[in-house]
Parts: sequence; C-alpha cells; structure tokens
Amino acid sequence: MSAAGVYVDGVARDGSGEVRAIVDPASGEPVGEVREATPADVAEATTAARRAFDDWSSRTPGERARVLLRLADLVEADADELTRLEVEETGKPRAVFADGELPFAADNLRFFAGSARSLEGTASEQEVRGRVLADTGNAKHPREAVSTPTGRSPRPRKSRAGVTQQRDRGGLSR
Repeated sequence: MSAAGVYVDGVARDGSGEVRAIVDPASGEPVGEVREATPADVAEATTAARRAFDDWSSRTPGERARVLLRLADLVEADADELTRLEVEETGKPRAVFADGELPFAADNLRFFAGSARSLEGTASEQEVRGRVLADTGNAKHPREAVSTPTGRSPRPRKSRAGVTQQRDRGGLSR
C-alpha cells in the first residue's frame, strides 16, 4: 500500500523526494510508503494555497459554512477508514481517536461553520456567562470552563520574587 506524499491544488500525488516507509509503531510492521515532499513541492503547494485563499476569502459566510458542514459530514462518513489510518500511522489506541479526536474534529468543523456566519464575533453556546469552554481531552466531559468569571483568560505572571502568580477576579493568587 502506498500513500500520496503531497496534496497540491486539489490533487493528491507523490512528492518528488525520497520514498519513506510508513511503520505502525505499535507492531513495527510497515503499513505503506510515501514519497516525501521536496522544497519545490512545498513552494508549489504554497502558491496553490495562496490562490485558494483568494477564492475562499471571496466566498460568502453562507458558502463557507456549507463547505465546513460538508467536510464535517465527510469526516463522519469516513470515520472507520480515518480511524484505521490514524491507528496504523501513530499507534495510538483506537478509542482515543474514534471516540475522542475524530468526533471532536467534526464538532469543531460544525462550530466554525456556525462562526463563519457570525460576522460580529458574537458568542455561541460554547461561551456561557463569560466563561469560555475548552477541550479537556476527556471524551465523557469534553469541555469545561477555563476562564475567569470576568470572561478573561487567566494569565500567569511573575512577581518581583520570581513566583508565578495567576490573576483571578482582579486579585492575585499563587
């Protein structure tokens, strides 16, 4: 089995560099090979990305949202194949990707599809009473509040004594 080395201008193809084996780190067995990208391949991809950005940035918010929603649907439709590839290439446990990372990726695509239509930068259901929710990496409890009740993310800072402190409700705590 071999895999395309580069994806340029909507086309998957071999890179121009050396062939490298893809090894399943869990078993040590080769699962494929890929031809690496060269600096020329990267330059070609960069030029294509600039052209794609011009097209993407001229689309309406509704068009952008539809593209992201379609991509989320495709990620979910190909979940089994994407999971197989990720497990083979990284050796991570199947459940970590299939039950955590992949659904989170599809959810993020849908979140940003909704954000694409919010030109004013208004909050979504992901922001509750000034508390921004963030990924915890836990599939059972994927999001939790991580900012202060003022809506500002806490920022560590050094005291004069070099002790890292955290701002919280206008005060400092260690």
